[in-house]
Amino acid sequence: MAKRSKVTMEQLAAQLGLSRLTVSKALKGQAGMSEETRRTVLEMAEKSGYRTKAQTEADAVENTGPSSPARRFAFVMAGEQAELSEIHMKLLRGLHDRYQPLRHQVVPLFMPESFAGKNSWTDWQEDSGLAHYDGLFIPPMLKPVQERMLLALGLPRILLNYPRPGTKADSVIWDSYDLVRQAVQRLLSEGRRNILFVGGMRLEGLRLRWAAFRDEMEVAGLPASEENHVTTPIHDRDRWQAAVSERIRSVKPDAIVSAIEHDLPWIVHLCGREGIRLPEDCVVAGLDHAEDGPARDGVARYYLPVLETGRRAAELMLWRIAHPAVPYEHIRIQGRLLPDKPGKKGKPEKTAKSLADEPETETAVFGADD
Repeated sequence: MAKRSKVTMEQLAAQLGLSRLTVSKALKGQAGMSEETRRTVLEMAEKSGYRTKAQTEADAVENTGPSSPARRFAFVMAGEQAELSEIHMKLLRGLHDRYQPLRHQVVPLFMPESFAGKNSWTDWQEDSGLAHYDGLFIPPMLKPVQERMLLALGLPRILLNYPRPGTKADSVIWDSYDLVRQAVQRLLSEGRRNILFVGGMRLEGLRLRWAAFRDEMEVAGLPASEENHVTTPIHDRDRWQAAVSERIRSVKPDAIVSAIEHDLPWIVHLCGREGIRLPEDCVVAGLDHAEDGPARDGVARYYLPVLETGRRAAELMLWRIAHPAVPYEHIRIQGRLLPDKPGKKGKPEKTAKSLADEPETETAVFGADD
């Protein structure tokens, strides 16, 4: 059996300034504290290397703890994605966070956009050595045909996306559907009824964001139709800005839901350009996968837990290897409203204009297939 950490629960509690009982409850998932406190305890326990008795025993039984053999996993992306996106980087970091203490590796592989035939697909598998990996992570932004081909492989596999019905694999994804509903609920509770949705529906996850907006508005007796919102993906930034500006002028919203992470600073900029004052005339609720962005008046940021998705996927992969016959699991990681807080001391907060004037890092309005 693996040895437990030398860090004791009493030492952990002392470092956090909490009682031993509170720390114990947090580690066991019991009630009696805020989610912020629970998250702080779990993060400190991980950083300190503290493991509960149950975790240590589970490692020994499943052979997935520090004493297990080192494994190698593939993280397959589309060949045209020559550079890793921020989403991919965070997923890889989450996987690394979990696997580095266990000496497991995650290797990025690039899959061709298309194959000439069956032999070409087989050749790529052989050239990449895919059959020799212990498992496969399938991230967002792959084409449906690429995703289907990878899901058909016999390796243990984790889909980092919303699974289609009947998918024969485990999946983990940040729950953007729930997060959009959280945002709309809050706006409605503040008395805002004329809410504009700005997003796109090219990918399954983005379609779910629109569905979440529509569902929550209908619960409030405010049916939402696509023609009154921006739901069509527009890859040209100038055309996209023109379309959003036109909707702002015609709808005159008292709130805007920015459903794609990269769009938030642009929407704030366009509001200013159209003479919309934040927060006097309108507020903006935007999805964001960064926790440390600057606070802005009239802007509420909702955190997409991409990093946490990578960490949970790493755990689920080891569970699948240890339990190959159990039913597949589909896990959604809940996001949250980020607290309003000023920017870091000594660093000037970026304005909406300065953000919008910066060069684009990604010209396509796509986000993740989440």
